[in-house]
Amino acid sequence: MKRSLVGFGALVAAASLAVSGLTAPAAAAPVAETFFDGPPSSQVYIKDVAFGGTGCNRDNTTVSLSNDRKVMTMIHDEFEVKAGLVNNSNGTTVWENLVRKNCAVTLQLAFPRGWQFAVVTAIFSGYADLARKADGTQTTTYKWAGESKNSVGSTKLTGPYADMYAFTDKRPTLSYSECGATRALNYNAMVAVNSGRAPRDSSSLMTLDTQEVDVATEWSFQWRSC
Repeated sequence: MKRSLVGFGALVAAASLAVSGLTAPAAAAPVAETFFDGPPSSQVYIKDVAFGGTGCNRDNTTVSLSNDRKVMTMIHDEFEVKAGLVNNSNGTTVWENLVRKNCAVTLQLAFPRGWQFAVVTAIFSGYADLARKADGTQTTTYKWAGESKNSVGSTKLTGPYADMYAFTDKRPTLSYSECGATRALNYNAMVAVNSGRAPRDSSSLMTLDTQEVDVATEWSFQWRSC
């Protein structure tokens, strides 16, 4: 899988489009039916989603589809990893060489028979504040349930670094869901911070969330008839 670092300005523009297109809540006025290069939007919805791992759960993660059902966004509120000098709840500090968290998601979309979809691109964004010689790594794997091979993207940042980041994964070959059936999409994101080479009076962190655009991951789908 091809992975690239994208400019944060481009991410803000893309995320703004995605957020503004989220389906309105039930109490709001109904969204007009949207037809596009795919099934009617009213017939595509999130059937089930399950969360696991140390970085996410149902209380701090939300998943939404855009009105045209071509973009899925996932927002994490507490996906943060700290290493180096870390504060304990009792007010003391402890040195942590390597700390990692992950978020495993199993997602099922419901959609009409005669259609299938593939993940075209995925954007993973967050913030890193890394001390000198500290490393922050964001790794993602995903596949359809039943597939033997994972798609994997991994990127490492090395300190000093204090900025937002956004990585884009683009699959060189599209893998479509099974025609006439709904297979779950399995996704696992991991963030790790290694302070083993950093100064002993430093601390570092890396997140998989962004306060500026409120989108941690963004998935773009492609539909086709079958």
